[in-house]
Amino acid sequence: MFLRKIPPQLITDAERQVVVDGMSRYASGEAYKIDVKGTVLAIYLADQDRHALARFVEEYPSDTQDKERMMQLLQRQVHYSPMLQFILVDVQQRLFAVQRYCFRGAIDDWINIGLPNTLAHGVKTFVKHLGKASYFELW
Repeated sequence: MFLRKIPPQLITDAERQVVVDGMSRYASGEAYKIDVKGTVLAIYLADQDRHALARFVEEYPSDTQDKERMMQLLQRQVHYSPMLQFILVDVQQRLFAVQRYCFRGAIDDWINIGLPNTLAHGVKTFVKHLGKASYFELW
């Protein structure tokens, strides 16, 4: 056990909720996690197709309780990859830069894909590309 000072919360709960609402509105049912650290609000998408996992469990010959336990175990094993992040660059005006993760072997890092703007604008503009081929065309 160790003690440390709790860092100040730079991203508000309301801003996090903007992303949650945007994911439900624009991301067409993608399984995701949101992480907030310092000035960064990041979206992670599941690497596995949750619908395929559900079909696998449904087709497995066992009773309902076994299927529920199996689905819970599989969901705990799902891996999430970073896909999109919003970085608070102007605290007074609450402007966010947007980056997507680049999966090219030579890069494998975050790249900027837009000019700083409001979080709502960034969510509306970029979240709709998550899980689609158009994501890889964002520069």
